[in-house]
Amino acid sequence: MTAGAPHPRPNGSAKVFPGRAENAKNERNAKNDSSTNPGAVIREGHSQGEKDMNARKTNRTYLTPNQVAELMMVSPATVRLWAQNGELNALTTPGGHRRFLHNEVERFARQRGLTLNPAGDDGMRILIVDDDEQLSRYLVELLEGQPEKIITQAADNGFVAGLKVREFQPHVILLDLMMPGLNGFEVCRLVKSSPRTKAIRVIAMTGYHTPENASCIVEAGAEACLPKPIDVRTLLDALRLQNGSSVSKMPGRRL
Repeated sequence: MTAGAPHPRPNGSAKVFPGRAENAKNERNAKNDSSTNPGAVIREGHSQGEKDMNARKTNRTYLTPNQVAELMMVSPATVRLWAQNGELNALTTPGGHRRFLHNEVERFARQRGLTLNPAGDDGMRILIVDDDEQLSRYLVELLEGQPEKIITQAADNGFVAGLKVREFQPHVILLDLMMPGLNGFEVCRLVKSSPRTKAIRVIAMTGYHTPENASCIVEAGAEACLPKPIDVRTLLDALRLQNGSSVSKMPGRRL
């Protein structure tokens, strides 16, 4: 065990930090797993030895609940609940604090269909898809003005949205339902039908909010369907940004 590393101790049914033999086993498993499911993009030109070294280093990394929450874009309380329920395997420090191996977090994310916020990425990526350019510009200003780091892009039709989904790789799509050509229902079905994009969160917006439209888009895979004009507080809540500064400044503001 390296100097300064926490000494393992039992803590109920929780796991403790592994010994040297188990670390070696984890490294072998991580190496085998990275050959079929690489967890990160490694720039071209690296030798295979460098790639293997980087993969082992990443998978040995211990993460705190807050770091896991940032990667998965959930609250730390949700991460702790997953650990308590035995869904996300945790290690325990002598002080009783949970730590998570990076490759265990990746396994859990793949199993749940969750998109991890890549290391080095500065914030949540949100794609706004609406043929109302004025509304799109306002949403860009609103979201990028939040305390959380948010990166936005906009598309004014379903075809452009498809291209941007592939290039921008958003975490969330704010999707208008009624657009010329490829409408929001079709865009949502396409996003959710692909294994590469099905974990992207979709929040629909429409000026034609009816029970039928709302039910149809949720069945297609959207989390929610917000009526237009958009209520700022409701939008930020849906994006899990309810602590944003714009909420207190513009209570009840509609877009």
